[in-house]
Amino acid sequence: MVSLIGTLIFYGCTMHSQEYFTSLVNDSVGKSIDSGYHSYGPPGLIEKISINGSTLKYIYRMDSTGCEWFYIVEADTHKISSWGYKSNPNKCYIELKGLGK
Repeated sequence: MVSLIGTLIFYGCTMHSQEYFTSLVNDSVGKSIDSGYHSYGPPGLIEKISINGSTLKYIYRMDSTGCEWFYIVEADTHKISSWGYKSNPNKCYIELKGLGK
């Protein structure tokens, strides 16, 4: 995957990567919601819901694509325990742009 991204950057191509998006949010699991590690750019927190006394649901939206996803967070530790799509998963991608062109 790294060589593919390098090739795309070298040749100035653009790619919409659902795999990259999924990888980033998967890597957030186990991290603190407060660390900022869970976000890679400008997505906005649109809602924070208490599911019960020990669990919270943070809902995010990426305005550029309409992607919405959520994290399930342990209230006492603020650790992300899981995530899921709120919108159609096809809307959840990161545009990888190459140099030039």
